[in-house]
Amino acid sequence: MEFIVKKDGCHGFVVTRKGYPKEYHAHTSTANGARTLINLINQGLLPRSVYLQGSARRLLTNDEYQRLKRPKQKYYNTSGHNKR
Repeated sequence: MEFIVKKDGCHGFVVTRKGYPKEYHAHTSTANGARTLINLINQGLLPRSVYLQGSARRLLTNDEYQRLKRPKQKYYNTSGHNKR
């Protein structure tokens, strides 16, 4: 998939899909956020951030969004000990 990132005045950045109507766009506050969103979508991964998940939904068709892999649940060691 090809995306275009443009600076949106002083408000942040707009990510659009190349070859799709302008409805397929999302706003991010930083260039790094836009780059992260594009990299995750190209890897087939659903972002952990709720905001980036909404951005991914706006950039992709319903079928493409459903095919994204959900992130694995993070593991937390409740005892606080490092076991080897």
